[in-house]
Amino acid sequence: MKWLPPAVALLVGLIGGYFLFAPDEPPAAAHAETALSERANSPAAAAVDHAPARSSSKNSKVAKSGISSAWLKSLEQQTQFDQIGSLHAQLKSVSSADFPAIIDSLGDSTQAMNWMVRSMLATKWAESDPTGMLAYVESRPERERWGMQNMLFGAWAKTDLNAALAAARGLADGRYRSSAIQAVIRTVAGEDSTRALLIAESLEDRRSRSSSIQAIIQTVAAADPQRAIAIAEQQMDSGALRSSSYLFSNIFSQWARRDAGAARQAALAMPDSPMKVKALSGALQQWVSTDPIAALNWLDSLPVDSSVYNSRKEVFRHVLNQDFDVAKEFIEAESDSVARREILSNLYVGNFAWNKSYEEIESIFDWVGTVATGSMYDQKVSDVVRSMAESDPDRAMDFMLQMRPGNARMSALGSISSILAERDPVAALAFVQTLAYEDEKKRALSGMGHQMSKHGVLVASELITSSEDPLVQRQLASRVVGEWMKYDRAAALTFVESLSDDQARNRAVGSILNHWIQSEPAEAIDYMVTELPENQLGSNLSSAFSQWARQDPEAAVAWLDQLPEGAEAKQADIYNRVAQAYVQHDPMAASEWIATLDEGLERDATVKTLVRTISKTDPEAGFIWSATLTDGKARQNSLNQTVREWVKTDPDAAYDAVKDSKINAAEKEPLFKLIEQQQAKNQ
Repeated sequence: MKWLPPAVALLVGLIGGYFLFAPDEPPAAAHAETALSERANSPAAAAVDHAPARSSSKNSKVAKSGISSAWLKSLEQQTQFDQIGSLHAQLKSVSSADFPAIIDSLGDSTQAMNWMVRSMLATKWAESDPTGMLAYVESRPERERWGMQNMLFGAWAKTDLNAALAAARGLADGRYRSSAIQAVIRTVAGEDSTRALLIAESLEDRRSRSSSIQAIIQTVAAADPQRAIAIAEQQMDSGALRSSSYLFSNIFSQWARRDAGAARQAALAMPDSPMKVKALSGALQQWVSTDPIAALNWLDSLPVDSSVYNSRKEVFRHVLNQDFDVAKEFIEAESDSVARREILSNLYVGNFAWNKSYEEIESIFDWVGTVATGSMYDQKVSDVVRSMAESDPDRAMDFMLQMRPGNARMSALGSISSILAERDPVAALAFVQTLAYEDEKKRALSGMGHQMSKHGVLVASELITSSEDPLVQRQLASRVVGEWMKYDRAAALTFVESLSDDQARNRAVGSILNHWIQSEPAEAIDYMVTELPENQLGSNLSSAFSQWARQDPEAAVAWLDQLPEGAEAKQADIYNRVAQAYVQHDPMAASEWIATLDEGLERDATVKTLVRTISKTDPEAGFIWSATLTDGKARQNSLNQTVREWVKTDPDAAYDAVKDSKINAAEKEPLFKLIEQQQAKNQ
């Protein structure tokens, strides 16, 4: 059988290509894989992809190839190895010009047989006419292009490396370019990792260079994990590759498939680092999947350093959230209460409760009470009740209402309310009205605003304004306008002004103003002056300027001299809030601004803020600023604060500063006492 050697080689290539090239899909394509597969199987997708009638010439080429649906159906009774042999024999006589028509005729690429035919066609086509295949690949939909392109460039690199690399570098789309370059480099790496590294290191684009080096490491790891580790460490030391701890997980996972004991021992021998954590986790991956309890017990038997400790946490997260029975057995076997809490903190019921019945989830609630206490119990109860509510909201509500008062009940209440609001806002608000206590109503409403907005802000706003309970308006109105005001401020303002509860209206309009002033300060301030009651102007200005200064302190400072009449009572507070944000962002720039202010309440407010911030790190500067305060009581308090910090590090310098300062003797006296007390402690 002359076809046997090439068929074997092709089989190895297909399998290797599948595992090596699949990760090259971009994140968006990877996340959409399931949806695209479903779409590809749908009648509508078939109509889109294959509706155009093929020409008689294409049909004749397909017919001449001997590859038809009936012929492919006849192969299903053969073993996969024999199928490959039959396909190989059939495809030997097909010319490159026929490949597009044959591939187009195959239909759904997700079917195993069609995928195999496509792969074999693509491999032969890439070897005989790579430029022609590239033109075809570039015309295909994205879901088809990735795999075919990777196979093309991998095969092309074997026959003409320089041409394949030049073509890959010439691709316009950065995602396809990076993927194609990696396909070329993987092929080279399988034969000569040193040469592959030279190619990767010559790439100008940092991202392509880094991803190509990682591809080399992953390829080498399949055959020589020690060599892969050496390459990874060398590339990280040189700065060509950032610390990519996940690479070590991949390397050691592959190593463990060949020699699990050697992989584990090599991981343990590594120095403490994130790489060691991932190496241990990778080395344990297969063991964890086959015998998780044994793997966890082995980890527990090790001398604990930070890497072993963190590896245990990572393994816990993986094991505990895949199989509840395993998690339950392991947690119950832990007698140390502190260790048990640590394990429980990594257990998330929602990860495995999705396929359990309501009764099964409720039994988990009972079990949690036997292994968890205090705040850990409260957290896990919330997790369990959320899963109960996702399974059956009505039964979960009744269950929660029977729980004893406390944090567990409150946590459960918050979980249920959030799910109800996402599914049915009307029912969620009706549920809130059944609660007897205000604190429970507040807790329920606190998690509903964002979920209600998913149904549309108009629906949410109508429900809020129509509620006769002022608590509903107070808890939800400001949350609903949070995003609304960013794209339709006028509608958000109309909603806020229609609220019947004064407290809710004030809080919601404040949320709008805090954002509005940052984009249109003149209009926002004008609205405050003309539309707000006089007793609310100052507080809203303080809040708005405080939020503004956190985002853009220079812009907020520039508008301080345009504060409107009526804000005098709050002016010092406004300056203080702006100074707080500015000093935290850039103390030097803030001090330069403060130095330009005239003496008075506003300047004193900013100086006090500056002194509080810098007195620990720069007490000398804090002392100088404190002495400039005009208010006597404020000056004495700031001087005391600064000297108290200064004497901890340099009492002699503090003494000289007080002695030489121009403050009066009465103010110096308590400062000298502070210094003397500290000097006495130091002797």
